[in-house]
Amino acid sequence: MSDVIRNIKTKIKNKHPIFAGVLRELLWFPPFMDASKIGYGYSPYTLFRLLRQKKIKKELNICILTAGIPKRLRKNFIDLQVFWINERSKVCHLYVDGPIEKADAIWIYTQDPIEPERMERLKAKLAKADPEIPIINPPESYNFYHQIDAFPKLEKAGVNVPRTTFTENDIGKTKIVYKKFGVQSSEKFTEFYRGPVEGYRAFEFIDYEDNGLFSRYRAFYLFGAVLAGKVCRSPGWNSCMKNQVEVDVTFEMPPLEVGQLKLIGKTAGLDYFAVDYLRQKPDNKPVFVDINVFPTIAAKPATTFHQGYSGYWHTFDSRGRMGIPEPAGIPVWQLFDEALLNWVKSKHEGKKDLQHAVCEA
Repeated sequence: MSDVIRNIKTKIKNKHPIFAGVLRELLWFPPFMDASKIGYGYSPYTLFRLLRQKKIKKELNICILTAGIPKRLRKNFIDLQVFWINERSKVCHLYVDGPIEKADAIWIYTQDPIEPERMERLKAKLAKADPEIPIINPPESYNFYHQIDAFPKLEKAGVNVPRTTFTENDIGKTKIVYKKFGVQSSEKFTEFYRGPVEGYRAFEFIDYEDNGLFSRYRAFYLFGAVLAGKVCRSPGWNSCMKNQVEVDVTFEMPPLEVGQLKLIGKTAGLDYFAVDYLRQKPDNKPVFVDINVFPTIAAKPATTFHQGYSGYWHTFDSRGRMGIPEPAGIPVWQLFDEALLNWVKSKHEGKKDLQHAVCEA
């Protein structure tokens, strides 16, 4: 009998994967499952938590502005971010594209770069807000990484970035990474320098191979605090999620790397972002190659946690779910809350409208 049921389930899953997924998620509800192992998805328990979140009053209301983000990016980016922050944070409540007059802060959170048409739409909405309201990742800074002079500005400020200035002496001699410029794309290729390539940013190739694998480090900058993320290891030089063969969330960041992230935030004028960086051989000097204000934050249990978990989880929860201590020494969401409150307080120094809320928190 069990074989018959198993065969039926397999046929449904193969022929009707969406239906099978929805049917499975309908069982994501206590007592069918342990509530602590149910993540975000199209499930009754997700709906229950969304309704519960609306009833909980918190000190800070933050309005997320998406500038008209495509629907395909909603679930595992905007919706997932909002859901888990509202579920975990004890001090702030997020809502999307709602009335900005009710917000204590505004968070621009959308696919980068923001094209001119979407930017104009965004600025028109911001024009209706209180001019003194603090903005996370303001429009004048949002596209920083996509500016052609981003690397030179970072280098001038003291950030370790790849070399981007070349001469005729580099032609045919210096290995270069050509990365598509001005779009949200990881499309890139490497070859010896042959001069400028239209539509691509050129920077020097960094040797970061270690025992046959290339390790790319990801860390987050959260309103002045720094959080180590994960290491992707791949056999190819372009180490990323698509070709990773190993993921490590146990790495720690030395003071130099922490200081570099804070310098990036100050130079770029950004408050929340992720960076990708390499540890150059042989001295492990960090070299920063990417800034992402709209980073991937979705973690599937099958690739992140032990069996028994369902749905999507925020990458910030990865260590806690795996029983691994946080490098910062405090729970990640406590770090998030403390950093956010300090950021808001600094933006409202001397003002009375949020002083009560900050003190209460």
